[in-house]
Amino acid sequence: MRLMYSGELYHLLRDISVQNGGMPLSVFEPPQRYSWSDPSLNFYNSVAYPLPETDEGHSFCSLARKSRVLDDICLSCDRRYTDECEKSGRSVTYRCHLGFLEGLIPVPVAGGCACIFLGQVCDSPPEESWTRVWETLEVIDPKYFTSDRRDEYREWFLSRQCFISEKRFGAVFSMLKTLSSHFVSLGWVRQADADIGSVIDSYIDQHIGEPITSKQVCARLGFSRTTLYRAVKERYGLGFNSYVNGYKIGRARDMLARGAAVKETALALGYEDVGYFSRIFKAAVGVPPSEYEKTAVTSDEGEKES
Repeated sequence: MRLMYSGELYHLLRDISVQNGGMPLSVFEPPQRYSWSDPSLNFYNSVAYPLPETDEGHSFCSLARKSRVLDDICLSCDRRYTDECEKSGRSVTYRCHLGFLEGLIPVPVAGGCACIFLGQVCDSPPEESWTRVWETLEVIDPKYFTSDRRDEYREWFLSRQCFISEKRFGAVFSMLKTLSSHFVSLGWVRQADADIGSVIDSYIDQHIGEPITSKQVCARLGFSRTTLYRAVKERYGLGFNSYVNGYKIGRARDMLARGAAVKETALALGYEDVGYFSRIFKAAVGVPPSEYEKTAVTSDEGEKES
């Protein structure tokens, strides 16, 4: 079974994470393997915030798991609790080997299930937590976690770790558990259609706020580039990059018509270079986004007056 996730689900995870100390959140399809010491062996189908590939997604755990010994322990822990959640159909909260609060919530889907993950949470004061965590790391892999690395790891821990109370973690867990009962009915988590084009569209919608490349899509969806290019060409008559830009321009027109600023729109759609965004928008629509924005606002005001 291959699951697809909507853009709305990504936005929900983002909003909850931002409001709760940057807590890592994801919805994934078991089985999953996400290794930081050997990414070549990874397999996963998930939506997450922060995204692992971004700077925000490089958490303390991602740095610490460069240790093969620690990474193997983490993978074993992930597998154990994921199996328990999937097979029992019950939610579970636990503390990992570093003492971080974590939890898993099952989302039943016809023919299987997805799992919501939340975790990597410290519920004690930062310096107190750091001392305990470093002492544990020294025991787990003394050859990797040496004294000359202590300051670097301390800086990452204090600046990137999520610090919230156990009570607040429990509240977020309960909220997600309640919300998850609606994910399938809302279409936020669903089985992929046999049509490969629908899978590609779902991926683009889910990752609309990121730069999207063919290499990235092939790696995440398990397609060859030939399969990807052929599917997009047969379905839309376009090259892959042209289709992605066209998809995003359609979303940009909607945002600008609702009053979003040009820069805000460009960044929201993964274009860090606003000038480039303006050029491809003008090429597709015929006017630059700044003029389209004014036209949309004027049109909207005219409709209100009439």
